[in-house]
Amino acid sequence: MGTCGYHYLRKTDDVFTAEVGFDLSKRYWGKGLMFEAMKVVIDFGFSKMGLTIVDATVEPENERSIRLLRKLGFEREIELRDHLIYFYLNRNRFEDNSEDFFVLKTTLSDNISKSKKRGSSPLFTISANAHSELHTSCVE
Repeated sequence: MGTCGYHYLRKTDDVFTAEVGFDLSKRYWGKGLMFEAMKVVIDFGFSKMGLTIVDATVEPENERSIRLLRKLGFEREIELRDHLIYFYLNRNRFEDNSEDFFVLKTTLSDNISKSKKRGSSPLFTISANAHSELHTSCVE
């Protein structure tokens, strides 16, 4: 169905940055699924991994990903490099919108709990390993 997670982690002085990547099968586009998953992934990056900045690169023609990043609060860098658009999200900006996220996080947790009680799989599975690497998987 799709994936999302962090790669290319880098730390300089007091700034800890990771690039987030995501993909979703075309038949699931436009349903808000990646928005829900990315909110959880971003929160994990800031709250558990201690990231200062989450960044992403997008091909200019990928309008859906550009809209997703903007909806999540990412800001676009001015320069186009390597034929890619660069976006970034600072922890402070994300925390400013954390009240909206709390509602989403609670709803997602409730849905996962209800799924497990019914014996079905949750839509998104999110786990972290001992190295604080986040892994998500989507269950059909």
